[in-house]
Amino acid sequence: RIQILFEYGMIVLHVAEKNDAAKTISSILSRGTSSRREGRSVYNKIYSFPFQVFGSNCQNNMTSVAGHLMEYEFIGDYKKWQSCDPLSLFTCPIVKFVPEKMKKIKETLEAESRKAQKLVIWTDCDREGENIGQEIISVCTAVKPSLDVYRARFSEMTQRSIFSAVNSLSRLNVNLSEAVEARQELDFRIGCAFTRFQTMHLQKKFSDMISTVVSYGACQFPTLGFVVERYKEVQQFVAETFWKIKVSVEVENGETEFSWSRGRIFNQHACLILYQICLEEPTATVVNVSSRPKSKWRPVALETVQFEKMASRKLGLNAQRAMQIAESLYTKGIISYPRTETNKFPSSMNLSELVAKQQEHRDWGAFAGFVCESGPTPRQGNKSDEAHPPIHPTKCVTNLTGDDKKVYDFIARHFLACCSKDAKGTETTAEIDINGEKFTAKGLIILEKNYLEVYPYESWNAKLLPRMEVGQRFEPKSIEMVDGQTTSPPLLTEADLIGLMEKHGIGTDATHAEHIETIKNRNYVGLTPDKRFIPGQLGMGLVDGYDNMSFDIGMSKPDMRAATERELLLIIRGTKQRSQVVREMLERYKDVYVKAVREVRKLDQKLAEYFGRGPRGGGPGSGVGGGSNNDDDDDDDFPMGPKNVMVCRNCKTSDVVLKQTRNGSYILGCMGYPQCSASLFFPNYVISAKVTETKCTKCGPHPPFCLNFKFKPNSVPPTMSLDYIGCVLCDIELRDLFDVRKLVNPRKHAAVSQERGQYVTTLGVGTTLSATSRFNNHPTIPDTAVQPSLDNDTYLTRSLNGAVSVNNRPTTTTTVKPPGMMPGVNSTPISTSSSTPNCECGVPSKKLVVSKDGPNKGRQFHTCAQRTCKFFQWSEDQVSETSSSRHVQQFLPPPQSGENIVCTCGTAAVKLVVKKEGPNTGRWFYSCSARTCKFFLWADEEDSSSRNHNANLSNLGFVSGFNNNGTNGAGAGWGSNSARSSGTHQCGCGEPAVTRTVQKSGPNKGRVFWCCSKPVGDCNKCNFFQWDDDTDSSFTVTPSQRYKRPPPSTDFSGSQKPKAARLCSVCRQPGHRKPNCPLNN
Repeated sequence: RIQILFEYGMIVLHVAEKNDAAKTISSILSRGTSSRREGRSVYNKIYSFPFQVFGSNCQNNMTSVAGHLMEYEFIGDYKKWQSCDPLSLFTCPIVKFVPEKMKKIKETLEAESRKAQKLVIWTDCDREGENIGQEIISVCTAVKPSLDVYRARFSEMTQRSIFSAVNSLSRLNVNLSEAVEARQELDFRIGCAFTRFQTMHLQKKFSDMISTVVSYGACQFPTLGFVVERYKEVQQFVAETFWKIKVSVEVENGETEFSWSRGRIFNQHACLILYQICLEEPTATVVNVSSRPKSKWRPVALETVQFEKMASRKLGLNAQRAMQIAESLYTKGIISYPRTETNKFPSSMNLSELVAKQQEHRDWGAFAGFVCESGPTPRQGNKSDEAHPPIHPTKCVTNLTGDDKKVYDFIARHFLACCSKDAKGTETTAEIDINGEKFTAKGLIILEKNYLEVYPYESWNAKLLPRMEVGQRFEPKSIEMVDGQTTSPPLLTEADLIGLMEKHGIGTDATHAEHIETIKNRNYVGLTPDKRFIPGQLGMGLVDGYDNMSFDIGMSKPDMRAATERELLLIIRGTKQRSQVVREMLERYKDVYVKAVREVRKLDQKLAEYFGRGPRGGGPGSGVGGGSNNDDDDDDDFPMGPKNVMVCRNCKTSDVVLKQTRNGSYILGCMGYPQCSASLFFPNYVISAKVTETKCTKCGPHPPFCLNFKFKPNSVPPTMSLDYIGCVLCDIELRDLFDVRKLVNPRKHAAVSQERGQYVTTLGVGTTLSATSRFNNHPTIPDTAVQPSLDNDTYLTRSLNGAVSVNNRPTTTTTVKPPGMMPGVNSTPISTSSSTPNCECGVPSKKLVVSKDGPNKGRQFHTCAQRTCKFFQWSEDQVSETSSSRHVQQFLPPPQSGENIVCTCGTAAVKLVVKKEGPNTGRWFYSCSARTCKFFLWADEEDSSSRNHNANLSNLGFVSGFNNNGTNGAGAGWGSNSARSSGTHQCGCGEPAVTRTVQKSGPNKGRVFWCCSKPVGDCNKCNFFQWDDDTDSSFTVTPSQRYKRPPPSTDFSGSQKPKAARLCSVCRQPGHRKPNCPLNN
């Protein structure tokens, strides 16, 4: 009893493609008793009715969508035309989402899905309908994954077809949907890339001629190519004069012309000789008379392409308008589904019933009765899509007007003509001889008109021939020599164009009209008064420009698109995967794009010919595809946006590009922003930065391009050239200069969901590549935080504003440096115990175990015992300072032993040699062996500078790890800053200064000066400067005169530094402001 109640209470949600279809289907299933209520969208109602589905009584709710529910879009900065090179659109991440105009429909589906147990898809039974059904499923199952989904298959809105569909529900054809997804992605990526390329380039070159979008489509351009090709044939046609002999014979109601067996000849003198021979003996002799039955075939069953062509030729309607009317008649249940490739009726179809319905019509009812009596015998074609029958009327209507009546009348008459019989007649052929020259004439007697009685769109006229017998002789009425000229082929009509598109596989029967309308709306083509296509200047220039490029297959030719359609058929048959087809076709079009960019001058030249003036600037567009980073671009004529540097190591999907901000500084940023906020800001002493054509040979598997930097004088260490080329990921000089640090324990940032055929790219948010303190904000990690494994390819610090977790895991943070640590020092604080590291508070941390289910369950980690700082470290990640610098050491030459130079870290420095071409080539210098501090010292300055430096290290509390004989002494470590010995000079920090020698060529070369002992690049380094030979010359240099970054606003732990107390503007004392100052009283 409980089971019966449950089954009776089951709710089934039905979804149609349009509201009219939902209304008609619900009316049929409920037999006119359905109730209507409003949905979230005012255009899509909900119809409710009880009906038996799946063998039980159910409550049924039927609603609808409005065509495709979802569409593709780029993410982040890829949406902006000027933000990226269009070449990147072939591979950048895309997302399929519900646009704003469809949000109300989506809300209706979600609300109804939550109440339903089963879902039935009633979209049109073709490729597009299958894909729309897949979109509906993805929305509904997102809120209720347990929803059981079925597919109703029907071809007409009749009671028989609808009840048959609901009683034989099946599952969705995923292959059909995948083929549509592949076509949509290809058209979206290819169209956007070429459209941006054409529009931005041509609008700048021909700004006074082109102000609108110059679009490209993989079907649109071949369609334009057909029009241009025929126009050129007409323009290049050269008429030729011909001559022929014409013989006329008198008959009862006029005369009959006999045609010369030679046809026509192009030699006037030869024709004149033959003509004179006929005149010498002008009597005609009948040499042959024959008669045979003749039939005019009735039309085959109507399919979409033939319907579009006939509507254009006979009804005066363009294909798009005709299809709109046909779809409207279909949703009203008047005709069958109009988008079909089938031109033969299935044997199971009851044609007699359909013909009998037409007996009620006043215009062709009698003819329909005649067909019923003799039995319908349709003329069958040879095509079938196995989904829909040919287009035919499903009921007899007499109340239509205007274009609706035109379309319905044609479909009904075509159906009756197809089911009727061929027209029959007798054809007589007579042949005569005039002095050796043969002439023939044909006559026709119509015996039965049959289908012609109901089908006025074709004619078959009788032609009288005089009664003749073999051997009969008579005098012709006239014998003439006439001339004429050959004529050019006519310009294409819409019917001709649709025929060419079908022949070459451009588009489908559902999209032919759409592509034709697109090239008309873009002003690529126009129409003559007799409705024939003629290309415009822009259309001619585009086709000729691309045809002049060195493509293996021209962009205006149908071959590439036809190949794509063939690949889509392989997806439908299940022999190829969608991803494989998309990847292969994108590679082909990407090669075409690269060639088009390289040879864009040819496009400019052709358009200049048609526009009557040269392109503005005259440049070839050398910046196309290369961004605006090339100073050699002759007029920066192609602002294609920044050039790609690498694939983002954070989100793994978007490109990282080099940009220039409004204030002139440079930044490396991920194009996936805001989904991915990876970025690296370069300091203001970088004069310029450009992307080179050289890829890094050390980074992989997707190596970045090297960057060419130009620095301000005296802003970088002497070992670096002011014009420097290197990789920001592995070049140690650049990593130290920009304070590029390695990202610890990054999470996985990208996930691709393909559940139920939906292709949505979801990006994690929040990793930032930073050289400033702006991004040093780290959230607290909970005790059960899940930490993914280390990604060795990901560098720099991390910002987590607006982060999105993957698989419901908390966002990962990095281990940060405690306050006061030198830049570049290992981020794990040095502790007194090798087993228990200290946290950022300076006290031993506590060890915990991950208890949350996941890949890290049971893994041990260290965190602050008092939960006052943000320290976090996996237990197995406790590494020494030496091991932490192993990645850096692999790029360094072997150290020189036996030296007694100690770096700022308190460890033995390494001796290296300058290899870069320049004034210091071959010169030896000392640097930190672990690459954790900024220590630098020329070897030839060792005698004077090293003593001062080592003394300063001792004052700072570092103990040298090496004694004077080179053996290892007391262990180096952090010491006290209080014990300081007085030096000869003190810097602004109150600490002993060190001496340096001017190396740069000029009047001061070789001169010794005093400066702060802190290493170059230390944010705490002061501005002290004094010449050694001038005790009164101490002064502070500006930041632009030396190598120093502005101090950060936060410390390395991420906490804000305390702000200075605000002072009164009168007495300069804290605690009050000017209005309350005692001095004012």
